[in-house]
Amino acid sequence: AEFRTPPMVLLVGPYSVGKTTFIEYLLGRQFPGQRIGPEPTTDRFTAVMYGEDDRTIPGNALTVAPNSPFRALQREGNAFLSRFEGSLCAAPLLEHLSLIDTPGVFEPKRRLDRAMVQAAWRGASDADRVLLLIDAKRGICRDTRRILDGLSQNGRKASAVVNKIDLVPKPELLRLAE
Repeated sequence: AEFRTPPMVLLVGPYSVGKTTFIEYLLGRQFPGQRIGPEPTTDRFTAVMYGEDDRTIPGNALTVAPNSPFRALQREGNAFLSRFEGSLCAAPLLEHLSLIDTPGVFEPKRRLDRAMVQAAWRGASDADRVLLLIDAKRGICRDTRRILDGLSQNGRKASAVVNKIDLVPKPELLRLAE
């Protein structure tokens, strides 16, 4: 199944940096299961993949499907699988790649949140490409610095995307390069 699956691109970043909105922009449309709001709304991993009919698939069903590239995620257990879902969408881009929307990566305090963050790091090592979204208004905050440090292990696959630059005066954008 992994040989027949299009490349997977994992989007990571702090809460409310625009990961889900970025996917919507790339697809030119909304996708099933999409959640966007002013405060943290994405509380699950969503594999956005090509499908003729728009629908969502629960994570546990997605990992047991015979041709699923996600079978290895069964090792993460039910707590993770309850926060993992597939989103099938007939967007042309998805015929060539799959996008993995993640919850904001942060310093977790609850055990389930720590498990989610650990799953994100394992996903980063399995993904074909990792995109770290950075909010131009917030710059490289403590959470973003922590993510950058974690991604340094996957340097050959990670790229930074500065998002929301239309909200920041051009001279202030230069501070992101520091």
